[in-house]
Amino acid sequence: EVQRREDILTSNVFGLLKYVRNNIPVLSILDHAKTLCGRKFRDCINVKLEDYEVKEYCFWERLGIYGEPDLIIKFKRRDGVGGELSLCVEVKYYGVKNGEGEDDQLRRYFQGMTDSLNESRFLGIIYLTKYPSSEELKDSLKCIKDKCLGEATNKLFQLRWFEVTSALDKCSLKLTDDYDKNIVKDIVGYLKHKNFVEFTGFTFPKDRQ
Repeated sequence: EVQRREDILTSNVFGLLKYVRNNIPVLSILDHAKTLCGRKFRDCINVKLEDYEVKEYCFWERLGIYGEPDLIIKFKRRDGVGGELSLCVEVKYYGVKNGEGEDDQLRRYFQGMTDSLNESRFLGIIYLTKYPSSEELKDSLKCIKDKCLGEATNKLFQLRWFEVTSALDKCSLKLTDDYDKNIVKDIVGYLKHKNFVEFTGFTFPKDRQ
């Protein structure tokens, strides 16, 4: 049931986002992703994403024996020069990552992405959750290090659902195309309905006189 809900959440948000013709929304979301050390996604990838556009949203693409990430976003250069970039996104609702140790989910996806890419460049994995995920990422980083799979400190990123809501809500003001604006508006409405908003404290009704 948890897996089904996560799949529905993935398709409802990113399945709609892929029809937005402007890259502003997806780039705004990525601007909120950070490593455990607090480094921003943009500071870790060493490329200017404004020079790229989204080529494809690949949902539940099989990485051989390593499993099926919820989403792989592929970018291509606007000028057509050079290979494409690939970014893995693992979506969680109320659940946590699957597997421990040797079977760690993010470790498997990290190895699958690094093993399967040819001309593509692997940007990393974004772990999108409702709740804080630092401990889960620490565990995955240890698993990747223990398996000697490469340096992952700047390739595992945490992102919260309320940050996605905030990013899309703000970026809608930058969109000039009504088609794109309406799609983003629908996604924001859906996320707010799911209560994926930042907690700003408790409010109490005033005493009636």
